[in-house]
Amino acid sequence: MPAAPRWRPLPLVAAVAAVVRLLYLAAHARSSFFTVPILDARFFDGFARALAERSEVAGFATGFRGALYPLLLALPYRWAGDAGIVVAQLAQHAAGVATAVAVAALAGRLFATDRAALAAGLLYALAPVPLFFEGELLAESLFLALVAALLVALERGATDSATAAPAAWFALAGAVLAAAAQLRPTAWILLAALPFVPPRAGRARRAAALLAALATTSLLLALAQRPALGALRLLPAASGINLYLGNRRGADGLVPRQELAVTHGAEYRDSVELFAETGYARARRDDPTLASTADDAAARDRYWRARAWRELAADPAGRLALLARKALVVLWNGEVPNNRDFAFAAREETPLLAWLPARFGLLLALAGGGLLAAPRSPGRAWIVAFALLHATAVTLFFVADRYRLPLYVPLAVLAGGGVAALVDVARAPRRAAAARLLAALAAGALLSFVDWTGARRRLPGAERDLYFRSVARAETGDRAGAADDARRAAALAPGDPYPHLQVATTALALDRFDDAQAALAVAGRLAPREPRVLNAAGLLYERRGELERAGALFREALRAAPDFAPASDNLRRVEGELASAQRVRRQ
Repeated sequence: MPAAPRWRPLPLVAAVAAVVRLLYLAAHARSSFFTVPILDARFFDGFARALAERSEVAGFATGFRGALYPLLLALPYRWAGDAGIVVAQLAQHAAGVATAVAVAALAGRLFATDRAALAAGLLYALAPVPLFFEGELLAESLFLALVAALLVALERGATDSATAAPAAWFALAGAVLAAAAQLRPTAWILLAALPFVPPRAGRARRAAALLAALATTSLLLALAQRPALGALRLLPAASGINLYLGNRRGADGLVPRQELAVTHGAEYRDSVELFAETGYARARRDDPTLASTADDAAARDRYWRARAWRELAADPAGRLALLARKALVVLWNGEVPNNRDFAFAAREETPLLAWLPARFGLLLALAGGGLLAAPRSPGRAWIVAFALLHATAVTLFFVADRYRLPLYVPLAVLAGGGVAALVDVARAPRRAAAARLLAALAAGALLSFVDWTGARRRLPGAERDLYFRSVARAETGDRAGAADDARRAAALAPGDPYPHLQVATTALALDRFDDAQAALAVAGRLAPREPRVLNAAGLLYERRGELERAGALFREALRAAPDFAPASDNLRRVEGELASAQRVRRQ
């Protein structure tokens, strides 16, 4: 018999989740990052604004990402104008509240107790990392809401005994899975559980309903995105390059380091995407068979996937050891930054994050106890299958906080059961049950709270986010704050040219020419052929009135990167000023 719905805890869960999110939004709104997105958030923001303004989107439609999230983000931008970012973040926090409620409902059905439902919902509501990502212009909050809806539909379809209901719930699950896969194609790995998890009775009918809805919804979403992407793309084409960079020889599986340095213009382009394009273009020049292939995202994705498999074949033992290390990092309580660093935000931007208790390690430890306490059912099997399969997908690519984030949903559900089991043991002690429960909690804590692989030592420090905040503060007009963050970043990373370049840029904005020249000397020594450094040096000499020397530096930047638009624009302006001055002298 399916578990009766547990409705009583849901209003309290919703209220707590909403209050926490409103408090976070009030604090986050004072941050420079609130109105100045960076990295991937900058891409989505630019894409959505172009869609909202009905301007050119070809530069965004590379096939590396889908357009579903930008299309949704464009709606508040179009309707609310300058307040679009606030409306978008309110909507993402609302999705977080809905996810907390869904987690509570799942736990209530799985454990058939209000206590488990309340604990699970509150644990998710008080989880700082999902909350942090709800405040970023990224698709993660929507993806987590879809994951929760997917698990609700699968659990209902797997446990409902009515004749027509199971197939209808599985059809809903297929539609939700199709939408989730547009945001994270790794969601499709859940299909691996389809032949095994549903009950034997009606398994074929349920699987057929899910697959039919998945195929139909995927096609409809691809058609809806076609005007924005300029082509019919069923899925984003980023798996090949991520598989390669996450597993190539020399990779650590945490940061997608690339062999080639790449430079982009004024608009943000993902460095991994640029590396994929650059490396593929070079390979096509060297390989006639590749050169005859259409230069599209799908062909590029196939090329990098093949490169990844060759890396595996060349060193299978090393790749297996890397996968084992990544699997341990998936269970680690620490965060691996991929966009902004959660720890930096909690320390310097929104201190509320530091006070929220439901970190990954706590959920993992409690989830072990919940797994022991959960009755065997197809609903439990789907929740566990999603957790295991998603963790496998993360291990195959990168163990970044954004990619691991969906695990918070099934872990919170099971952790609610773990809390309920602890209360039951405390009220009516049973030695064997208590021993098993404490052993599960201890094992989870030991796996998560110990950095078994030394991952922390290999991660970037505060200098990365100080650099990002310097850029954001400069864009909002806080020149002094931007200069201070740039100096702090450069002091923490003396061997990185880009913080020194940012020191020079902020010094130029404050007319501190000597400081700018000193910083550019350091950046130039560290990266002598970096076009951004050469371009900044040209701007310095232009501000000093040395136009010919400035023009020479802009030309040198263009020799290093012929398509570097800022240097091209600056050279055109300087040459115009020199020509004008020459005409005046002739007169």
